[in-house]
Amino acid sequence: MIITLIFLGVICGFLNSAASGGSLVILPLMILLGIPPSVANATFRLPILIGSATSIWKFQQASAIPWAKTTFLLVIFVPMSLIGAALASMLPNALIAKMIKISVLVALAFLLINPKQALAQRASSVAAIIS
Repeated sequence: MIITLIFLGVICGFLNSAASGGSLVILPLMILLGIPPSVANATFRLPILIGSATSIWKFQQASAIPWAKTTFLLVIFVPMSLIGAALASMLPNALIAKMIKISVLVALAFLLINPKQALAQRASSVAAIIS
């Protein structure tokens, strides 16, 4: 099982950095392997943190982060993330498992409906927020 988790971790780390979708793959797989949903969710936060930090570093090296505009978003996102994490830590495993299943299904629905349109709308929404 350890080798399987390492392999999945590498794949999902790549997916998180490239397209921000590794969690939708790894969380259900970890649960299928018998890891309780709250433990799977909490465990995967560290690789997400490391992947995010690495991505920020690489995007910064490419001068691809508009820091003046991004700072405004950070002021909003950091406290809301802390509140969300505190609330999530209080949820029972059964509810976390249901939420993960719903998230995967919603993400799958978006991909099946029209991924190019969804991505274009997402990009234009983000551009509108930071401009």
